Amino acid sequence: MPAYPHLTALEAAGLVRVAQFQPELEYLFRHALIQDAAYASLLKADRKQLHRAVGEALEKLFPDAEQETPELVPLLGEHFARADEVERAAQYFTRAGDAAAQRYANREAIQHYTRALDLLRPQLPTLPATTVRYLYMQIGRMFELLNEHAEAFQYYVALEQLAQARADEKLELDTIIAQARLRCTPTSMFSPPEGHQLADRALALAERTHNPIAQSQIYWTLMQLGTFTGQLEAAFQAGEQAITVAREHQLAEQLAFALNDITFIYMGRGDFQRSLEALEEARRYWLTSNNRPMLADGWGRATLVHYMLGDEAASLVAAQAAHDISLAINNQWGIAFSQVLVGSVYFDLGFVEKGLRLAHEALTIAEQAQMMPTLVNTTAELGWRYGQLGDVAQGLSLTERALTYARHMPQFNAWPLGLQARLLIRQGDLDAAQAAIQAGQIALQHSGLISYAGPLLIPLAEAELALARHDAPHAHSLLDNLLKFLRAYKMHAYYLDILQCHAQTWVALNQPTAAQTVLAEARAEAEAKQLLFPLWQILSAQSALAPNAEAQSLRAQAWQIIQRIADQTPPEWRATFLQTPRVRELEAG
Repeated sequence: MPAYPHLTALEAAGLVRVAQFQPELEYLFRHALIQDAAYASLLKADRKQLHRAVGEALEKLFPDAEQETPELVPLLGEHFARADEVERAAQYFTRAGDAAAQRYANREAIQHYTRALDLLRPQLPTLPATTVRYLYMQIGRMFELLNEHAEAFQYYVALEQLAQARADEKLELDTIIAQARLRCTPTSMFSPPEGHQLADRALALAERTHNPIAQSQIYWTLMQLGTFTGQLEAAFQAGEQAITVAREHQLAEQLAFALNDITFIYMGRGDFQRSLEALEEARRYWLTSNNRPMLADGWGRATLVHYMLGDEAASLVAAQAAHDISLAINNQWGIAFSQVLVGSVYFDLGFVEKGLRLAHEALTIAEQAQMMPTLVNTTAELGWRYGQLGDVAQGLSLTERALTYARHMPQFNAWPLGLQARLLIRQGDLDAAQAAIQAGQIALQHSGLISYAGPLLIPLAEAELALARHDAPHAHSLLDNLLKFLRAYKMHAYYLDILQCHAQTWVALNQPTAAQTVLAEARAEAEAKQLLFPLWQILSAQSALAPNAEAQSLRAQAWQIIQRIADQTPPEWRATFLQTPRVRELEAG
């Protein structure tokens, strides 16, 4: 006789089927509707008892479910939820959310945390503040990592309202800081006036409640606001205060945040070495704490610092590290940030197709993530590169788009304005170039070095404009000052462009020997770094100053490089590149 006559009868009736015999006999309903009907036939009390029994049986069978069978954790939460064991269920859903967050499955984490919050919602006024804070903040943080900042902001506002209803100042402070962070950084919620107001409220509350952790967080937020509104000195003072408070109270995590994000301020003050040291100290903490989003952000920042120092190889290494980490955790913001200058580096190396493709890919992701530094700088750089390929109109269109992106962040304006002016000079529109330069000079008054390449590109464009207007002495004076500035701050971005322009001024001043010396320096650097795109232009300029036999050899070397570059250029741009005036002049020679 069968051991389970009732199950055998159900199987014979076609209602269930055997799923497996070993290690234990297991049946499945033949259709979900049959399962639903059977479940609905149970009394409510029986259902609760059954779910409780199943949940407790699973707890005993799988005591280490979170480590060995994590998929059971939300299932346990569901069983206890249906058994009306609300607190028990919420604990399991919270743990399931934590496990998903550790895997950077942010959408899944939101679902689990939200399920826990919904179960506990009737008890919110009396729940421990730590539980309430954790669930709201985790949901908000997951939305931030998904670049859904408006959704995150809504949760922070809701938590603030709850904190006020509970008369819980500490909880209210946490929520104001979270809101201020979104208003003070370049997210879709960026709003400097509201951000400053929130930060001021938070700082007053933190000082009244003697909360050093909150104080350091608020100073960090004010540093971000100063950075992204071009208030460099205010940003520096706030950042230094954040570091001081964090060191004084041994707040390791907050110190790492402050060090990581003050790097651009140090760079803006011309202290690039201090930027790298701060990033390295912060990186040690991110590695120890396994904070991969911040580790990626630190590498992304290093990409820009190394580029400004003229170390393209180190910039690519940092960019790759930031990209790989961001890709592994599906952080679109980090992916976009990691690629901000990668396209330009590959372009200079002669890999034009790869450089253009990577730049366009970065912009697509940056558009989705609203990553403003990438949208502004990469768009402007891409415009300049199209101009170098002979499509000045496309280049100007892109620099104009970059300025549109930067309309709410004027500290970013100088970079695209400098490149736009240089393109306008090549188009022959000198008055428009003059207007762009003047706008760039105004932008620099408010942003200084925090605009990255702006302090180099604006005077370079002004020198090129002076040359176009046959005012070589003025161009020479501008470039002399610019080179002194570069050496004082140990900056090296656009150095080869600056040297080539300097050589042109020496030629215009009838000083060919001085021009040859400058070009020799430029050539040595381009060859050492294998920067093929500037190298062919340098060789071409050298050929114009060399004796006939040497000039022929230099032109041949330049033409060989041009052919290599053309082979790495998309077909639709290869023809325009080969028809640019400098290439045609070299070919004719």
